[in-house]
Amino acid sequence: MNKFYKRMWVISIVFLMQSAVAQAAVTIVKDGRSEYSIVVAKDAIPAERFAAEELALHIKQMSGADLKIIDDTGPLPKHAILLGRPRYLVDIGVKSDWLQLGKEGYRIRTLGSHLIIAGGRPRGTMYGVYDLLQEHWGCRWFTMDTSVVPRKSTLNVPDLNAIHRPVFEFRDVMVAGGSYGQGCPGQYDESDIRDDLYAARNHWNFKIRAFQNKDERYGGSFRILYGPSHNYRWLVDPDKYSTEHPEYYALSKGKRLSYKFSVNEAELCLTNPDVVRVAAQTISGWLREHPDADMCFIGQSDTPQYCKCDNCTASRKRYGGWDGARRVQLPAGLPTDYWTEFGGFAGWQIEFINKVAETVEKEFPNARIGTYAYWHARKPPRGIKPHKNVVIWYCPFNAGMGGQFHRCDCHSVDTGPINDDFESFGEELGEWTRIAKQVYVYDYWLGTWMGQPINIPTLRQTMRFYRKLGVEGIDLDGIRGIPAGFEWLTFWLWSQLAWNPDFDVDQGIDEFCAAYYGAASPYIKQYMNLTGRPDSYEMTSVQLFQSTRDRTKRYTDDPYRPIKFDKLKNCQLGFRGRVMTADAINRGYDLFGKAMKAVVNDTKTLKHVEYTRMGLQFAMLEWLPRTDPRLNGEVERLVQLAKELDLQAVGYRGMTPDQYRDAVKKKIKTGAPLYPPRPSNKPLVE
Repeated sequence: MNKFYKRMWVISIVFLMQSAVAQAAVTIVKDGRSEYSIVVAKDAIPAERFAAEELALHIKQMSGADLKIIDDTGPLPKHAILLGRPRYLVDIGVKSDWLQLGKEGYRIRTLGSHLIIAGGRPRGTMYGVYDLLQEHWGCRWFTMDTSVVPRKSTLNVPDLNAIHRPVFEFRDVMVAGGSYGQGCPGQYDESDIRDDLYAARNHWNFKIRAFQNKDERYGGSFRILYGPSHNYRWLVDPDKYSTEHPEYYALSKGKRLSYKFSVNEAELCLTNPDVVRVAAQTISGWLREHPDADMCFIGQSDTPQYCKCDNCTASRKRYGGWDGARRVQLPAGLPTDYWTEFGGFAGWQIEFINKVAETVEKEFPNARIGTYAYWHARKPPRGIKPHKNVVIWYCPFNAGMGGQFHRCDCHSVDTGPINDDFESFGEELGEWTRIAKQVYVYDYWLGTWMGQPINIPTLRQTMRFYRKLGVEGIDLDGIRGIPAGFEWLTFWLWSQLAWNPDFDVDQGIDEFCAAYYGAASPYIKQYMNLTGRPDSYEMTSVQLFQSTRDRTKRYTDDPYRPIKFDKLKNCQLGFRGRVMTADAINRGYDLFGKAMKAVVNDTKTLKHVEYTRMGLQFAMLEWLPRTDPRLNGEVERLVQLAKELDLQAVGYRGMTPDQYRDAVKKKIKTGAPLYPPRPSNKPLVE
């Protein structure tokens, strides 16, 4: 069943069920009292029992009513909330197709005096409970320290008879990490920010490096063996093979490169049949140890030092030729190098991965193998398709024009002069969905605390575009410094949209701001509107594209369509060169002054406002004249807040907080640049 008809099938079921003969609504609690019990099967899995506990807890917090949790060994109560798979479902005529529900779908139904939430295992019933609490009773779990559980003496459930399955089977929103190395308290520590309970309540089902030990009460985790990551280093271990078999590794400048000590930079000779054999053996070994894994991963290395042997070069030529909308062979006479082999890089890697996948499926016919379409392998190939068990993880990331930029995040991924006119991210993604059986997106955002929340208005359109193309997994990378800046808001909105792309973003912003910022909320929203206006930023300059090498000539000579820089006047750009105007900074300064005054007696909310204000402080320190009398005080407070949050790096170049303070002080005193200039003539690829 293809993706379009599969989606229409699910939608049709929901429509037909909702159109069935309506049952009377049920009242779970009336005036703080309830006749209901929560019923689970005697053999319920941990996540179903936990769902019952969460439901009882929130009903108690909302209404004061205590609901007992019982199993299905006795008679069916007159008033029951049936969770999971109690034996009574058959008795009352409720049949569920558990295969149809998958691991996360659920059926919710009112039937007589009963409420039924019957979900697939392991997470379906739990998500059904959370959707009841959120969509019908108004509960919200915004951040680690801010939730809303409304007081309601009466809790009703309307007529319901529907099935829900998530649009995206994989949903991860990375909290820590990112290209600058900004951390959060206990970076990569699974016990604090990346909290299992918070993750479960907001429907994200993956935690990096935690697939082996995630608490089963929360439904376990989508399990990816050694990924998503750059893992060639683990597939063909240089410590084991490089001495006797240097030919397994990339040939560059006449030398074989094994990079024994760098996980991200081990490159393989992908056309070597022994490399295919060893990689397949490695993955098969992983699967024998973890046969219940949802996916294995083969992730290209995070380096341009790819293999240039004759066979690998021939493979790239064979599959190359993607040139944006034209889909034609690139012009003759251009050098056969990094630029003219776009498309060929992806085909070269797909050829290798297909061979591995075909070998692995002989022993593990249901195993899926994920791989990146990233960096030089981002553009779709011609003349080859991923094998049926290969899942493409498309990364809207530009490194092919001599720079290393993510997509512009002040536009949705399918619009804007960078995303659409120049990079054609949406078109490329559409082509991948045409040639691959399954496609995920490994997306980035740059709305970090160093910048401003310009990406928030684009979130819903981006997620709906992914849904429209049939994307089945979403991995969002690049959050650093939570809870600084607007990261918590962005993080929460992404979480809602990954579960439901039709989520009302405007209402979500209002609800979040009211809870998180309290009386300061009106001023915070004014600041968000200010930073979303193009005239709050300086005109974009061609210098933006010159941080690595002189790209002006490159853009003229390359076979790409040159971008017209005058088109950028209404584009703040998600790039690192975005500069707020002095007027916008001053207006933001006044708005945050009013915001802090409004909550001066609320210690917790005042801290929320101060952490959010760090983005403005950064703009002031980076871009205001050194003579501005406010700068000394702002840098001291910024560093103090950064240390409270245990941020490991501050600024574009990843300085420690103390180093950043010293650099700003030097700038104020001597006029020295905040960052020393980088070499502009070093090519990205040798």
